[in-house]
Amino acid sequence: MTQLKPDSASSPEWGTKRYAQIAEPVIRFNHEALAEVALKYHSWFWRPAMLPALKPVTEIKRHATEIIDQLRADRVPVLITEHGKEAAVMLDVATYKGMLHRLELLEVIAKGEQAFTEGRASSHADVKARMAKRWA
Repeated sequence: MTQLKPDSASSPEWGTKRYAQIAEPVIRFNHEALAEVALKYHSWFWRPAMLPALKPVTEIKRHATEIIDQLRADRVPVLITEHGKEAAVMLDVATYKGMLHRLELLEVIAKGEQAFTEGRASSHADVKARMAKRWA
């Protein structure tokens, strides 16, 4: 574990009980617990990059229920291999729905950017004037 040190070892608080009280919560920070909380409560808005678990198709056939339970628990994708080559990916439903939602958002953004580059865009003032005419 890394020991925290002040900018200068000659700091008046270095080595004192007060410094220990300040540094103790930082030193005892548990990264594993943070990772567990992040995995448990993550949403589809934020997803840390995870390497998929590699499983041969025969293991999927034999232990499907256990693998699905593990998938629900840790939400780490499973890369299914057949004859040593990648064949499919297994995701939990929440992750899959989140990916679809993000894909839809990216498609809308791409359409907007394309419309802008093609000159099919209006300024805020133009839209405001058109709306005022329409609702007047």
